[in-house]
Amino acid sequence: MVSTNKMIRYNKYAMPVDPRVLKKDYESQGLDTIPELISLLKSIRSVEEYEAVDHIVRTQISDLWFLTNKGQGINLRDREKLLPVFQELSRIFKKKELLTSRVYRGVALPKIYKNLLTKSFIGDINAEREVNLHSHPKVIQKLEYLAYGLRSWTKYFDIANEWSYGTEEQDSIIFEAPSKFAVLDCNSYFNTMWEKIASSKIERLPFDFDEVICHLDNPKVSYIKMLEEKGINTNYWLVGIR
Repeated sequence: MVSTNKMIRYNKYAMPVDPRVLKKDYESQGLDTIPELISLLKSIRSVEEYEAVDHIVRTQISDLWFLTNKGQGINLRDREKLLPVFQELSRIFKKKELLTSRVYRGVALPKIYKNLLTKSFIGDINAEREVNLHSHPKVIQKLEYLAYGLRSWTKYFDIANEWSYGTEEQDSIIFEAPSKFAVLDCNSYFNTMWEKIASSKIERLPFDFDEVICHLDNPKVSYIKMLEEKGINTNYWLVGIR
């Protein structure tokens, strides 16, 4: 389903609950810069005003958000501290102008879970490949924790699918949720600022194209559907969130 040599280079990991995963989390870097960044953004009243400070904001967000998949910037525990930053950018760049009705997020199950969905649900799926949500409540809870928090989503299923690959030993999940959870449509930023970024001597990106930053504080699983086989004992799963 996915070509591993075409993987998106940018991936932010889901919020794990298991302390075995949290134990491997790195220490946040740059937390002390967030209050000043929020204050700066609050002072801006227009896109024109923002353009004068974009290089400052872009560099700080790149440091805090863009490199988390490399163990740099803000860690899993602290990511909600960036919510006011993205809310201010949304105010400036009008996050809803380009949003689709649905957003998607692809994750590979953490390695401590591996193929938990396949082991739990493969014998319970119906003719439409849908799962009985009441059969394994603890697994449902784990999925809701994985969907929780301030995370990187996308407008496009295919991009989320690529993000979800991991390894053949891990189940792949594509979360689908209403765009009401969106905080910032990053394309609304790029549509205004890309020409300036491209001509800059410092071409540091704060986001990916087609990225939608979403905040889910109480996600609930509404459906689970097996999409197709992945490895010998793993599958791709579509998980609806409401």
